[in-house]
Amino acid sequence: MKFLLLMLLPAFTFAQKGDYKVEVKMAGWKGKDSIAYALDAQRDTIVAQDGKFSLRFNLEQPALMYIRKLDYTHENQTPDVLKVYAEKNTVYITGTDSLKYAKIKGGPVNKAYEERNKVIIPLNKHMMEMRLAIEKYPKGAARDSFAKTLKDDFVATNDSIAAYLQGFIKAHPHSFIALQTISDMAGAAVDYNKYNPFYQAMDESLKKTPLGKTFGARLAIAKNLAPGAKAPAFTSKDMKGDSLALYTVLKQGKVTLVDFWASWCGPCRAENPNVVKAYNAYHEKGFNILSVSLDSKQDKWEAAIAKDGMPWYHVSSLKGWEEPVALLYDIHAVPDNLLIDNNGKVIARGLRGTELAEKLGELLK
Repeated sequence: MKFLLLMLLPAFTFAQKGDYKVEVKMAGWKGKDSIAYALDAQRDTIVAQDGKFSLRFNLEQPALMYIRKLDYTHENQTPDVLKVYAEKNTVYITGTDSLKYAKIKGGPVNKAYEERNKVIIPLNKHMMEMRLAIEKYPKGAARDSFAKTLKDDFVATNDSIAAYLQGFIKAHPHSFIALQTISDMAGAAVDYNKYNPFYQAMDESLKKTPLGKTFGARLAIAKNLAPGAKAPAFTSKDMKGDSLALYTVLKQGKVTLVDFWASWCGPCRAENPNVVKAYNAYHEKGFNILSVSLDSKQDKWEAAIAKDGMPWYHVSSLKGWEEPVALLYDIHAVPDNLLIDNNGKVIARGLRGTELAEKLGELLK
């Protein structure tokens, strides 16, 4: 959504109401300056008068907000952006010239956010520096060789980030930032056994927030997709428009891969040769595949199936990300998959590359 320029509204009388307030005072700014902000789905632009402006919101929970001075860039030409949480009561932001370096005086949410960032930002910066150093080499043996020299450091830094965040969550069971951290760490495919204990240890008030309810619902779905659980049943339409049920396919073999993909998904198309290879090697031994597409165009869906040579079961409602099966299985990114036995028990999830063939080798000896 484009920013809306509300030039006629004076600072501190912005037409918003609510208990979530942000007040900004920048001593070095004179005259009028255009300020853009983004918070959840809200995008807008207001005017600061002599460095002063105020924002108020009606929110159900704290929300991360981006504030930017539109006509300002740092010496290295990066935008002047500040990230701050809008939280209950007032957050005060004070500075001289740059929002990025302004001081934030907030409540418990911003304090926890700052505490976490002091540790995480330097570690993430180190990870990024290593990635950039690798990318300076042209693709090939030289890059691969250099990447190997950084492997131990990369793994150690990544482990440090994970360990710190897990400790942070345990130490802040009453903090919204801890809940946000759990949700961010869980990613597109929630590991129920890993993240449910963290969630259950959180304060009940956090579980009642919109984010708490959403993540709780995702955990409930993830519980039914964890290894050993019985996969949720579904029925969808094949390429001819006929109904096809999951458990009908499961009964036709020993193990079935429910594969979520789309013709427009580059990583999916890159992974398809591995899936085809596994199918050709193990289909006669009892391996089937039921692909669920997040396509919205019948012709593109069918063309991709033909081009990639995928001679197995295919279904789709052609509703894109609103695909009912994807919603039922809480699919937030593709490719994704679940390996399921003929009784409906989930064996594994997210098998990529050679992992699928190796797992099938174990199961179908």
